[in-house]
Amino acid sequence: MMEKRSLMTEMNERILRILNKSALGAGPLRPTTLFNENWMLWLLLDWSSQNSSGKHPLRFAEGSTWYSEALLLSQFGPRFRKDPLGEGRTHADGVIGHFRVGDVGKGDFVLNAQADQFVVLEGKMKSSLSPGTNRIPGYDQAARNVACMAESMRKAKRPPKLVSSLAFFVIAPQEQIAMGVFGDLVTKQSIAVKVKRRVDAYGGEKDVWFSEWFEPTLEAMEIRLLSWEEIIEGVGLPIRDFYQNCLQYNGPKGSQ
Repeated sequence: MMEKRSLMTEMNERILRILNKSALGAGPLRPTTLFNENWMLWLLLDWSSQNSSGKHPLRFAEGSTWYSEALLLSQFGPRFRKDPLGEGRTHADGVIGHFRVGDVGKGDFVLNAQADQFVVLEGKMKSSLSPGTNRIPGYDQAARNVACMAESMRKAKRPPKLVSSLAFFVIAPQEQIAMGVFGDLVTKQSIAVKVKRRVDAYGGEKDVWFSEWFEPTLEAMEIRLLSWEEIIEGVGLPIRDFYQNCLQYNGPKGSQ
């Protein structure tokens, strides 16, 4: 055990040395490897898990944890091989709440039966949301995430009205939001239309799920765009400085 711990310490030090050099422009990695929406979100989630108050947008409920790249189960999984309507699990950039990961497969997300918080986050720097999949064009990233959240609620048998903090947030630079890059994608109306169209393609097979789980989940949850700028207010200079580097190396053209 001591030998393994020693090896891990050595590897951690090597990783930090590579990242530190690259952050200063003197390392073997492009700065975009570090200064991007993924690391920005991870840093904020780590900070929020220890510091956020009731007023912070990413506040943690008692007992909540966070995870990145959790695999959210879909109600629209393949019914047979090469099902033209089937889809795989959805990767969530970040999840805050009461849940488990890895019960079945690595990364598989399971909401706790008594969960009081379930928040899914998508982080962006210069891109919009994915507009759809190869098989299902128009079924955008926001609709997929919220539909998968409803399915997680169903699997946990957790009524949405009992979850105090239930939300889907897209986090992006204020400049992108002001420019209307996301249009109306991050709205309940848009999401409802996209998921209803998806359900209708099954000819009634998914109607009960839609009325008993998706609609109540959508009604109970908060859906909104958040800017990185409003989230990092008050978090301290290091994270604010890191964000400025993200804008420089990986942000909208106007920020570079």
